[in-house]
Amino acid sequence: MVDVWIPYGRTEVCVRVPTKRYIGEIKPKKAEKPANVDEEIARGLKNPIGSRSLKETSEGKKNASIAVDPFIRPDLCERILLPLISELIDYGMVKSEISIIMGSGLRPLGKEVLRQFSEELRSLVSIHDCRDENHEYVGKTKHGTDVYVNRVFLDSDLKVVLSKVSLHPFEGFSGGRDMILPGIAGEKSVRRNRALLLRSGAQPGMLDGNPVHEDMTEAAEMVGIDYCINVFLDDRGDLIKVFSGGLKESFEEAVGFVREHTVVKVSERADVAVVGMGGYPVDSKLSDVIEALMYASGAVKRKGTIIAVAECADGYGDETFYRWMTKFDSLNQIKRAIKTHFEYGGEKAYYLLKLKEQLSLKLVSAIPRFYSDNVFRLETYRAVNEALAEALREEGKGAKVSVIPQGLSTLPVFKGG
Repeated sequence: MVDVWIPYGRTEVCVRVPTKRYIGEIKPKKAEKPANVDEEIARGLKNPIGSRSLKETSEGKKNASIAVDPFIRPDLCERILLPLISELIDYGMVKSEISIIMGSGLRPLGKEVLRQFSEELRSLVSIHDCRDENHEYVGKTKHGTDVYVNRVFLDSDLKVVLSKVSLHPFEGFSGGRDMILPGIAGEKSVRRNRALLLRSGAQPGMLDGNPVHEDMTEAAEMVGIDYCINVFLDDRGDLIKVFSGGLKESFEEAVGFVREHTVVKVSERADVAVVGMGGYPVDSKLSDVIEALMYASGAVKRKGTIIAVAECADGYGDETFYRWMTKFDSLNQIKRAIKTHFEYGGEKAYYLLKLKEQLSLKLVSAIPRFYSDNVFRLETYRAVNEALAEALREEGKGAKVSVIPQGLSTLPVFKGG
């Protein structure tokens, strides 16, 4: 037997794989944390990629808006914003003429977001509301999205975006252009863009020919971003690296780094893949598990089995995910709902049912079976080795097993295409 330990909540579980059945572990390249976070931020800001320096870019400009990803941990966000704003003030800008706009597209942000900032920054921060009237039309993309964007940002002399870069289930990779669409765009613009996830090419790790990515990039280019800051974080939200500069250039550099640390080529697809999420807090909600299942599917033969190992201490997580799984019976119904009225969480239901058409899905979790079995239609187990034994019986003699301990930060890609 081969024993492999997988993170599970705040502990680990051991999966025991028969030696003759075991292909191996699929693990991303470990990203080293910087020795000094503030020094890495300073390095990233002072070494722009594909653009002039921040000083040259801001020359002669009287005001600025910074569109910020609210899903960057607040303390880290502030450590980036403070030196950035300090530089702008040194270059002649008045602090009161600098706006920080927290943009999350359709996802509502509560007032507690403001309280997470220090008094030094709080007066500069506002929360974007995609449903209000404070938007201006900037044009139509080639994919048919009418782009409406926050007017305060559009009217600013200097336009800056701050976003994290990571694997994304349908954008390919998240990053800089996210802060325009969906970040600070109007509701109709966001729903139209997100519905493109149904089209060919909208896949994790893919940018070429990806309609969602193309649509977002075109919208950001219409707006005109003067300076882009992309950050790569680990699974705990800690900073690994900062990339700044031109919208396209800094994003491409960041994506190259993320690819190097997340995309893993595999020479053989398994019949069964045992997939961990990375432990607490990233395995605390069932809704987050769906992304890892999507990524792991590249390591499994068609009609094979994925065993997801996730404690789900906080239950299913996303109310829309739950509502769509109870409301819609088929994949076609969900497709129609995404086309007509996209809602975050609905795409999780879409991907889950799509995966169930291609693979057998099993869940090792503490989540109540009422939800996992009846609502989300997953075979649920309390012990990983029980789930594995059942999967091997179903897959038959000679079935091979891979283990992916960090499923949310690993994208297996089959060498054969």
